Amino acid sequence: MSGGQVGADQAFERARPVFGTVGKRLVHIGGPGVGQVAERCNQTVVTLTRKSGVDGARVRQTLPGGLAQSRMLDGNFKPGLRINWHRKDLCPALEAGREQDAPLSATAGAAVLMDALLAQGRDDLDPSALHAQLAGLDGA
Repeated sequence: MSGGQVGADQAFERARPVFGTVGKRLVHIGGPGVGQVAERCNQTVVTLTRKSGVDGARVRQTLPGGLAQSRMLDGNFKPGLRINWHRKDLCPALEAGREQDAPLSATAGAAVLMDALLAQGRDDLDPSALHAQLAGLDGA
């Protein structure tokens, strides 16, 4: 563990009593700014769910079984869901966003990146390979 991470862990533990006054479930996921990333991911799901009138409790039940479970975290880019199938699934998601006046800019951007991989004949990859290629990670 790097010295910066050790410091972040120690700071989190010192602040735990304060965090406990505003939240019940406390999960330390990383250093400065990482919680904001998690919050943005959460807000994307919440926004589209609410704007679409979908049962949020059921959405929450489905996420761990899909790409949100993400084998990518373990460095596994072997397809669980091939990129061409995931790309197909983005079409209705983008349409739902348009219908609900909830622009899904990041989703549209992911669709463009998937199209680029498909044009390269890389439909054998898992959608998480997008992140790996953009970040220059091995395995994709």
